[in-house]
Amino acid sequence: IEPDSSLPSQRMMTKTTYNKEGVVLSKTIYRRGIYGRLRSCKIYDGQGTELFKVAYGYSKQTKRLKFENMYSSKTGKLVRILWYDYDEQGNRSKPRIVVEPEFERVPPGLTLFLQPSAPEKDPFAEGE
Repeated sequence: IEPDSSLPSQRMMTKTTYNKEGVVLSKTIYRRGIYGRLRSCKIYDGQGTELFKVAYGYSKQTKRLKFENMYSSKTGKLVRILWYDYDEQGNRSKPRIVVEPEFERVPPGLTLFLQPSAPEKDPFAEGE
């Protein structure tokens, strides 16, 4: 994940995924809020069509990522929720996934839909 100088501020970063032939499969543009945590992202397919918008939610007590709400860019409907738990050492669990019924069968090419959009480590943190 790299800072994107073409975006309006350094509070935004872009992650691009390629296949073996170097063709863009997807692009995710992340935004962080005023407190430095990931706030949202937009996910695009390889042709640049916006597929999903994701909003991140944090625990008020621990300030850790608690959930990701994914919305269809086409309909605006909530299509997926990922819930995170943490162990005693603060390691994030694999997410518990709740998928809305119309998205239970993932269309071919959208396997990214079942993957967390939040990186394991904060891409904005120094030295990451």
